[in-house]
Amino acid sequence: MVTGYFVTVFVDRATLEHDCGSSLAELDHHFGDDVLLEIAEHTKFAGRAVSLTSEVLGPHIALPKALRWKAAAASLAKQLMAESTCVYGQYHNRWLADRVLNG
Repeated sequence: MVTGYFVTVFVDRATLEHDCGSSLAELDHHFGDDVLLEIAEHTKFAGRAVSLTSEVLGPHIALPKALRWKAAAASLAKQLMAESTCVYGQYHNRWLADRVLNG
């Protein structure tokens, strides 16, 4: 029986560090027991993205409230959409994104 699972959220590193007022190393030291923070190696991210991996508990992602990740996730998504030449961007589920980022 599955009792829980993990989720990974990709965020803009500069926004995360700015909004939290801490470097990535400091955030990892502070939140490392609850969240796996890693620099994302995907070529498209060009070193600017961080992955945050945490448990999902019920309907919520279990990221600490003090880890201000939502604006950083929105920032990365906006950057990637602005750079994309993919026509499928029009099919992006904006309702789901709004629900996750603002819900």
